Amino acid sequence: VEVEQEPEDDVDYEMKAPPKIVERQSSFDDLLSDVGLLNGEAVNDHGVIREFPFTSNLQRMSVVTKRLSEKNFSVYCKGSPEMLQQLCLAKSLPDNFSQQLAIYAKQGYRVIAMAYKKLSPKMNFTKVQRLARETVECDLEFLGFVVMENRLKPDTTEVIGALTKAEIRTIMVT
Repeated sequence: VEVEQEPEDDVDYEMKAPPKIVERQSSFDDLLSDVGLLNGEAVNDHGVIREFPFTSNLQRMSVVTKRLSEKNFSVYCKGSPEMLQQLCLAKSLPDNFSQQLAIYAKQGYRVIAMAYKKLSPKMNFTKVQRLARETVECDLEFLGFVVMENRLKPDTTEVIGALTKAEIRTIMVT
């Protein structure tokens, strides 16, 4: 004999939307493997084929690399998070990109963004040399933030105080 239990009063029987499915972000090893830098590889055969130097107005720099063991050339780009956000594919950016960046910035950290993409397998050395920077630095996949802390030396406060007292203009250069 099966006894039916009375439902509890605090149970909510309304229809609810199904939970939002969130794609799992790659683990660090998955990320390293995707860009050809997995720890434990016997050979790290990345060679820089071309460099687009850092310029302050573009707020970024890039390199085109090639591995002897692969057919594709790869692009690695680093720069200001705000600039790389514009150059990356939207699907590769985390939903909380701006919030996470703001957290680091408010804590006084220096933040650089990293991005990557593989070039077409049809690309050869000569074609890579002719590519325009705008062609290379677009449709990138966001890899993550590099978060750095620039700590002051223990005597910095005292030295700046002495300079200020002596009416010497102080400028910090990074």
